[in-house]
Amino acid sequence: MPHIQVTFVKGRTTEQKRRIAERLTRALSEEGKVEPKYISLSLVEVEADGFAEGGELVLDRRQREGTK
Repeated sequence: MPHIQVTFVKGRTTEQKRRIAERLTRALSEEGKVEPKYISLSLVEVEADGFAEGGELVLDRRQREGTK
């Protein structure tokens, strides 16, 4: 049973997460030749101070760039 885990900074709506789950499941099903019912998926949301890109906390980058 394939499992997909997506980790991102909090901020997506339930509808966005629903579409992400549907599209990722469909893509893995089609490309991996797996029935969707056998694919599990978890969406892990973290705070901006718990996620880093390029060695910099997202929180710090957002503050530096003046974005949310």
